Amino acid sequence: MQPLRQQHYPLIIASIFLLTSLLFWFLVSYDGLAQTTNHVASAKEKDTVITLPVQSAGCGKPSPLVPGTSSEQAIFSGGITRYYLLHIPKGYNDTTGDALILAFHGHGSSAAQQENLTGFSTFADTYNLIAVYPQGIVGPDHHTGWDTGPARNPATNDVLYISDLLQHLQSRWCINPRRIYAVG
Repeated sequence: MQPLRQQHYPLIIASIFLLTSLLFWFLVSYDGLAQTTNHVASAKEKDTVITLPVQSAGCGKPSPLVPGTSSEQAIFSGGITRYYLLHIPKGYNDTTGDALILAFHGHGSSAAQQENLTGFSTFADTYNLIAVYPQGIVGPDHHTGWDTGPARNPATNDVLYISDLLQHLQSRWCINPRRIYAVG
């Protein structure tokens, strides 16, 4: 077998992008993939991770952000301020529950880099879904990531952060709780 030539790389990249786009179109279009799980407590007794679909309280409320834009936002979770990048689609409608996609960046990357790398904000505008890019915390290796807190300081609870983030988003925007997806 001969190795792939460089002239085939653009075709391979385009094919991967097309297949990924089709997969996400299927995921945001199909309402029957969500499963219900149970409610579990986090490591801190006062913090609770919600794992059941929660009806969105944001329906009927106008978007506090201009649709078609991305904006850095912050919430308080597990005793620390956590950041995320949020993209509200151009066609956002506060009366119909939109799908939501959480796009997690890799180790050493950032929410903004993930938005640029994936192109999900453009995808979100096309298919009317909300794109969220959570920001990881800097760990002991001085790089951002997930669950990167030192072993003796388990204050960084990323599961709680995402649970809090989803509750926060559903309180402000109309989100279909059975159409929440994650990639990364």
